[in-house]
Amino acid sequence: MCPAGRRRRTNQLWHFLLDQLRNPEHYDSIRWVNRTAGVFRFLKSQEVAQRWGQRKQKKAMTYEYMSRAMRHYYAQGIMRRIDGKRLTYQFGPNAENWKNLADDKNAPKMQANAPGKRNKQWQGGEESFYLR
Repeated sequence: MCPAGRRRRTNQLWHFLLDQLRNPEHYDSIRWVNRTAGVFRFLKSQEVAQRWGQRKQKKAMTYEYMSRAMRHYYAQGIMRRIDGKRLTYQFGPNAENWKNLADDKNAPKMQANAPGKRNKQWQGGEESFYLR
């Protein structure tokens, strides 16, 4: 449990990315494209990767390593890459509560759905969920 008044830091990349998107200090490196749909874009991908490396205490972190970790979220329905848009991604339905937590600066720790519980719309009807 966290001491009163302190936020718990997470070690999941998608939580970190939401924190970056909520922080106005990082608008020059990562920004919402369509907040309602959960679409965001890296403007300075190496800077974001370096901050992720600092959080994970891995000095050699690059965008290539970070994006490899992001690809693991595709099958889980937590995130996806927007085809045809360079450095553009979207949070998925299994990134539980991302929409509410993206606006709440004092949000509690976020939880993804259990690995076996995937949103059927993500698996079968991608077109209806994603912004094209």
